[in-house]
Amino acid sequence: MQRKILVNSESSQLPTGYGIITRHLCEGLHNAGIDVLELASYAHVDDPALRQLPWKAIGVMPPKNNPSQDEIDVYNSKTENQWGEHRFNDICLEFQPDIICSFRDQWYDDHIQRSPFRDFYNWIYMPTCDSAPQAVDWLQTFTNTDCLLAYSDWAKEILLKQCGNQINFKGVAAAGVDLNIFKPPQNKAKQKANFGLREDIILIGSTMRNQRRKLFPDLIESFAKFLKAAPKNISEKTFLYLHTSYPDVGWHIPTLLKEFGVSSKVLFTYICQNCKLVEASLFKDARAACKRCHSPQAAMSNCGFGIPVEILAEIYKIFDVYIQVANSEGLGIPVIEAAACGVHPMVTNYS
Repeated sequence: MQRKILVNSESSQLPTGYGIITRHLCEGLHNAGIDVLELASYAHVDDPALRQLPWKAIGVMPPKNNPSQDEIDVYNSKTENQWGEHRFNDICLEFQPDIICSFRDQWYDDHIQRSPFRDFYNWIYMPTCDSAPQAVDWLQTFTNTDCLLAYSDWAKEILLKQCGNQINFKGVAAAGVDLNIFKPPQNKAKQKANFGLREDIILIGSTMRNQRRKLFPDLIESFAKFLKAAPKNISEKTFLYLHTSYPDVGWHIPTLLKEFGVSSKVLFTYICQNCKLVEASLFKDARAACKRCHSPQAAMSNCGFGIPVEILAEIYKIFDVYIQVANSEGLGIPVIEAAACGVHPMVTNYS
């Protein structure tokens, strides 16, 4: 009898960390002959991209085209519905999964342990343990899983210690990357020239969503201090490259650039929503004119409108060093992506 696995996470079509893991996991399970259903957060029920996948997938948001008021009201009635809570039990009834698999923060997937069908499936859970101590109520969730995994050895030790070894811990399952895409460039100088940059430029790169826990103020301030302390022949050709989003839920980027006097030394990725041109540029506000098609639809990439993973890999390849600064980080996939592209990473020495 074919085993059924329900993967409960962000849509595999999103350029987010969870979305990337969803895509890799569902693809691997499907290729292994397992019946997979992806319950996709932040995707509409009628999302045509989900219908093109080789595995089953359903979005948790109301239909984008002609949604009923009832569907909208139900979805908006509870914050947790954005993560699939309102659809979860119906999906369990219809799909009847043997295993539920999730790998997000505890508050995303708490409904999995509260479901009236909990006795009918096994739950494999990999929480993003990115700080210590973990909240006491989360420990109860961890002990209720049938298989608990961790993103890192650090997280493994925290989970085992706080739960008093009373968990079904099975191992560390760190995220990975496609090494056919993320690999060192054949010629870094030429790689930079392809992005319209000087071949001798020194780039300190970072790929982080603009969230409060990502410490952009510290990063930009440190970069400004470096420019003042470094020899002139180094500081003049050194730039910070931020592949991030603005506006977003985090920091006001232009204010930080002005505060630390580095507006002419920080580059960003802009993508045209019309012709799809991707370019490296100094800050041009939230929206700007595309240099190729001239439409005013060039903007920084974000969770809803990202760049193809193949182009993201090309961006990593222009970096000379990678830096990830955060006050909590389970295991940032960009760190692994950068390393796979031959770029030495520097990360916060925590978690």
